[in-house]
Amino acid sequence: MSKRYGWTEDYILDELPYARFLKKAEVIMEQRKKEYMEQKERDLYQAWLNYQNQPVYSKDTEKLSFYQYMKQLGAKDLIEKYRSIYNDEKKLEKGIKKAKETKDDVIDFISKKAKKEQG
Repeated sequence: MSKRYGWTEDYILDELPYARFLKKAEVIMEQRKKEYMEQKERDLYQAWLNYQNQPVYSKDTEKLSFYQYMKQLGAKDLIEKYRSIYNDEKKLEKGIKKAKETKDDVIDFISKKAKKEQG
C-alpha cells in the first residue's frame, strides 16, 4: 500500500482504522487482479499475432482465431470474454458462405437457362 499510494508505514499501522485497511486491501487486490488479467490478455494477443505471422506450408492448414488460440492454450479466464465475439464471427462466416453458394446456384441456373434458349 505504501508503494502504490505513497502512504508511510506509520500511517498504515497507526492511523488507518483496521476496517478501512481491510477494505483498501480488498480494493488493491482486485485492482492487481485486473491489471494481471489485462497484461495476460496483451501477452496472449502478442503471442497469437506472432503465430499468425508464421508461414503456412499447407494450403489446407487454417490459422486459429484468437478465441481458438486461447482455448487451445487453456486460458479459461479469458475465454468467456471472447466466446460471444467468436460465435458472432462464426455466424457471419456461415452467412457469407451461404450467400456465396446461393450466388453460385443463381449463376448456374442463369447459364443453364441461357444455354437452353440458345440450343
